[in-house]
Amino acid sequence: MPASNDAMARGDEDILLVEDESFLRLVIAKTLRNLGYRVHEANNGTEALQAWQEHSQTIKVLIADVVLPNSITGIELARMLRNEKRELKIILSSGYDSEISKCDDLAAEGMKFLPKPFLINDLCLTIRACLGRPESAP
Repeated sequence: MPASNDAMARGDEDILLVEDESFLRLVIAKTLRNLGYRVHEANNGTEALQAWQEHSQTIKVLIADVVLPNSITGIELARMLRNEKRELKIILSSGYDSEISKCDDLAAEGMKFLPKPFLINDLCLTIRACLGRPESAP
């Protein structure tokens, strides 16, 4: 059973969420917004780069699926954005076993990996851990 919003780690940071599964993106974005985050959504790497151009100054966390449509992967996107903003926190996710094995070395680059399917509470705790504090004050 999923945790209630009251039990989940809250925040007020800007997040760039890149997920090509529309329903999953909608659920994650809505939940994060209900917890106080400002979420910029993208369906693929191209849309993510457009959102980044508009909001790069305020985005603190990138949450991206490893496998994205079109030519850019979540890992490539993460590295591109990290080159522009070293302090950007990155959480990558995938449900494909073949992609999970590619993510083994991401910790050395300061990136977190969350395998799908994940609980939204696990995502919230990972966000807070990336930002260096267990949870924000309500």
